[in-house]
Amino acid sequence: MSRSKRSEPPFLRFDRLTGDPRLTHFFTVRSNPYDLIDPGERQAFLHTFYGGNYEIVVPRQVHGDQIAVVSGPLVSAPEADALVTAWPGLFIGILVADCFPILLFDPHHLVLAVVHAGWRGVAANIQGKTVEFLRTRFASQPSGITAVIGPGIGPCCFQVGEEVVHIFHKHGGFQADWLVKREGKFFLNLRFVIVTDLIRQGVPAESIETVLLCTACRRDLFHSYRRDGPGAGRMLLGAALCPDVPLP
Repeated sequence: MSRSKRSEPPFLRFDRLTGDPRLTHFFTVRSNPYDLIDPGERQAFLHTFYGGNYEIVVPRQVHGDQIAVVSGPLVSAPEADALVTAWPGLFIGILVADCFPILLFDPHHLVLAVVHAGWRGVAANIQGKTVEFLRTRFASQPSGITAVIGPGIGPCCFQVGEEVVHIFHKHGGFQADWLVKREGKFFLNLRFVIVTDLIRQGVPAESIETVLLCTACRRDLFHSYRRDGPGAGRMLLGAALCPDVPLP
């Protein structure tokens, strides 16, 4: 993950996807001055860095496994935790503050997806279901998909209770390394669960970029709901298929 070419911009870029002229993307950091929870502020952010011709669609996230296709600007945001588009010139995005942002890109069929993966969504395998959705709806081959897993809360900080432990014990392909026990407490490695499920769905391990930054630890870079409580801000993952969009 790296900064864009602009001097100290309020967003980061994923190394694996940077430089592909068919795709532009960003992941905002805490220094971003816009309140990205507000739709008007999101548009202001987008217009500042991309100009006034572009819009972004962000779903009403419900911590589930619903997937919505975006085929143009929407009057109202869909209720979903993953968005998929093959429509050029339109940004799709998701908001996070400890949950994991996932970006899936099929360069062969020119389709992309953004996924909001909190523990409930991960337990429901929204990450694998989105890959399968790309396969069935857009003829994507999982072996041709590039996946990036952005910053989220790490096993250093994500303590969970017995009820969550039981849920993940029932998750398909459970691996003991998903859970770490320290001083009688359980800590969940959601990042590892996501990677495991993507590989199980057919995405090659070498096509997955994983950003090993914990949002709860890195107060200097990220908002964190677990650390800061209900008043925490949000980071925005945005991406668009649009060769004509300038790369800031």
